[in-house]
Amino acid sequence: MGYFASTSIDDWFGVNIPAYVYMFVALALMTGFAWFHIELTARILGVALIAEVLALLVMCIGIIAHGGGPDGFSAAPLNPANIFDNDAAVKVFGAGAAGVALFGAFWSWVGFEMAPNYAEESRDPHKIAKTATYGSVIGLGLFYIFVSYMFVTGWGLNGSAAGVKAQFDGKFASAFYPLTDKYVGSGLTTVLQALIITSSFACAMAFYNTGSRYLFSLAREGVLPSALGTTHPKRHGPVIASMVVSVIVGLYMLGFTIMDPSTEAALLKLGTWTPLLGVLGILAVQGPVLDRDHPLLPDRGP
Repeated sequence: MGYFASTSIDDWFGVNIPAYVYMFVALALMTGFAWFHIELTARILGVALIAEVLALLVMCIGIIAHGGGPDGFSAAPLNPANIFDNDAAVKVFGAGAAGVALFGAFWSWVGFEMAPNYAEESRDPHKIAKTATYGSVIGLGLFYIFVSYMFVTGWGLNGSAAGVKAQFDGKFASAFYPLTDKYVGSGLTTVLQALIITSSFACAMAFYNTGSRYLFSLAREGVLPSALGTTHPKRHGPVIASMVVSVIVGLYMLGFTIMDPSTEAALLKLGTWTPLLGVLGILAVQGPVLDRDHPLLPDRGP
């Protein structure tokens, strides 16, 4: 969020404020929202999500209306085998291109399992938790596929990797912006610049809430100190756990800022290394654990 806020504000108004300023302001806002009921946070997240979904749909419609990109419409981007045999991606990401692709796929799903952790703060825990989980996995899954396909189509089969490289080289802040400029117009690009700030904030706040509720749940189970398992007497949110998350995240961001305070580092270091570590950790936690009586395991005796 800090990266996109800094680059967009600079583009709009010529005001160059370092990304870390926006980062710490965002953390302060998240900390403030933590003192209110989850419904307030849910409304903010919902508005940001729906707005960006609509903007991306407009971009996709524009690409379709133009008959696709340089290579038209091709089924090649939907072929899983191309993950491991993509010369254009290898030129950008090196020999680890396939690993980057798989990492991005796993990263997209981190957080879907959090619906049950919010159940206690909802009106109908059993119904809402199940609906939210299936809705996020199926609905957003199909949307991810559609937008990703249109992104590749708009750039062209080989051009999409070059577009990402151009973003990394600082030619533009996001590889999506040239597509909205070309297929819809600069007005949508401006809208998308604003929405990527709000949606990035919403994404960060979702992970913030996820972290606090993991601490809350572990404390309720007796794994962590019981103080983390207490809620606000009126608004019933895990306030103490949230404050702990604020401190941890603040120190974590401070370390990255001291190491490299540049705006680019907010995306290419803090915004890249952190998800990599997080995804590896969550995959280890969520990986299949076979119990001792599982039929795939040999009989180990009593």
